[in-house]
Amino acid sequence: MIVEPSEAENIKLMYANYMNGLSAEFTAKQMGVTAMKGGPFKATSVRQILKNITYTGNLLLQKEYTPDPITGKSRYNNGEMPQYFVENHHEAIIPMEEW
Repeated sequence: MIVEPSEAENIKLMYANYMNGLSAEFTAKQMGVTAMKGGPFKATSVRQILKNITYTGNLLLQKEYTPDPITGKSRYNNGEMPQYFVENHHEAIIPMEEW
């Protein structure tokens, strides 16, 4: 994984706003960027990014799993399957302590 500097600034802004007590709605409006599909960037996207450990330079594998390969529907892994934590996998955007 390679950090894209312009996108990393947006991630840092999201975490800084969160640490300062600002809402995800405010952060989404403040950023003034569009989502990947071209629509407005929403607060739910900000919340998902804030929960994602990948921005710390670490990875958590098997967050989701597919119990039935025929249907192909995935489920969040709440302890049904083992999860694997990989430390220092790539360059961190935010420190682990801030996450």
